[in-house]
Amino acid sequence: MLVSQFKNRPASSIINFDELFDELFAHRPNVANKSFMPAVNISESESGYHLDMAIPSFNKEEVKIKVEKNLLTISGEKKEETTDETKKVKRKEFSYKSFSRSFTLPENIELDKVEAKYENGILNINIAKKEAQKENNAIEVKIA
Repeated sequence: MLVSQFKNRPASSIINFDELFDELFAHRPNVANKSFMPAVNISESESGYHLDMAIPSFNKEEVKIKVEKNLLTISGEKKEETTDETKKVKRKEFSYKSFSRSFTLPENIELDKVEAKYENGILNINIAKKEAQKENNAIEVKIA
């Protein structure tokens, strides 16, 4: 439908950018509301798990980290409202960006030893493992 609108224009017509913009985005509801899936790197060491998540346009105040039982959930919401007082506003659209990712954690983690740091658009999360109990295959049994 949109392509046919452009085909019906004479090649010599002067393009009105306001009309062009309206035509391009008229049939795309919620174009300013964007959900995305941030990229994640996960690694494991002897002492724990390390997660790096790329969320460059977010501030640390806009990100929430929740650990419940064995589920780690990282979510964020960003609201951008811009105004330009020098221009006549013909259309004003707000921009909302959000994400939510959940990861199932193994049972060998310390829930009270989860640390997070946000620097240069990268969220770093460290999750400590429980110390492995030494297996002792031999026990001494006392006779009563």
